[in-house]
Amino acid sequence: MCALWGALKSVLAPGDRLLALSNGIFGRGFGEMGKGLGFETRILEAPEGEFLDPEAVRAEARAFGP
Repeated sequence: MCALWGALKSVLAPGDRLLALSNGIFGRGFGEMGKGLGFETRILEAPEGEFLDPEAVRAEARAFGP
């Protein structure tokens, strides 16, 4: 998780948008880290171990947009 935290800190700044895709602990943790670092964060979740629907991801990315 430290590497994910470092990646977020290196690429984004507080106030930037982050769309986190989660189907388990790492995706959820990535989104929670984004919130903690001050990013405008949305977490799109699927049941643990399941796949996210590509159309749902596309729609959320368009709605949340940069």
